[in-house]
Amino acid sequence: MSEKADRVVKEMKEMGWEDIYDNEAMKIETYNKKSRLKYYTQVWSAKWIDENDIVLDVGCGNGELCGYAEDKGCKRVVAYDVSQEALNKAKEYTNPKIVEFIKGYAEKLPFEDKTFTVVTCNQVLEHLKDDDLVIGEMLRVLKKNGKLIITVPIGNELDGKDNNSKHLNKYDYNNVLRKFQVLGDDFTISMIPKFKDKNVQGVHKLTNRINCFGIVHNKR
Repeated sequence: MSEKADRVVKEMKEMGWEDIYDNEAMKIETYNKKSRLKYYTQVWSAKWIDENDIVLDVGCGNGELCGYAEDKGCKRVVAYDVSQEALNKAKEYTNPKIVEFIKGYAEKLPFEDKTFTVVTCNQVLEHLKDDDLVIGEMLRVLKKNGKLIITVPIGNELDGKDNNSKHLNKYDYNNVLRKFQVLGDDFTISMIPKFKDKNVQGVHKLTNRINCFGIVHNKR
């Protein structure tokens, strides 16, 4: 597994993945407590996190989910991303006494086995060369009875940028089902909207457009 991870990481580096996502991170809305309802996938994922959890957020982006975990009183929160620019944004709005910031590739997580009680991965797997390798890595660092929480876009849902999307993987219900069935029966698949719309000033209303899968896998 280590040799395969090394090979995939090398390929990603040769593709300029870090520079690509540094550039993408510069376009991301900076996380702050007034804007955190923008991404409903983060809200959905956060509801599975409990006080005193030890949380790893793989592909943390601007740190929105880490902020939720911090507010919930988690023992430890690790923000992990291939982009230093994303980590820099996340650092601005989270408490460094609680949240740790680590740069690296999801294909080779620098943590011991069975370290975390919760591992989250929001809107990331679709960008990766080997999503099964990354799922295996996340399960490796997850404790027994821990929760793996993942969101991915459905099918061709590429936010209207089909020709320019950096998505390497597409998901429908059947391939998500098969991917997690091989890991055991203790998982759920939900359909959730990616965004909340501000249809009325100060009032957030869910969009009717269901465009993401949410998966919760309980490690046994």
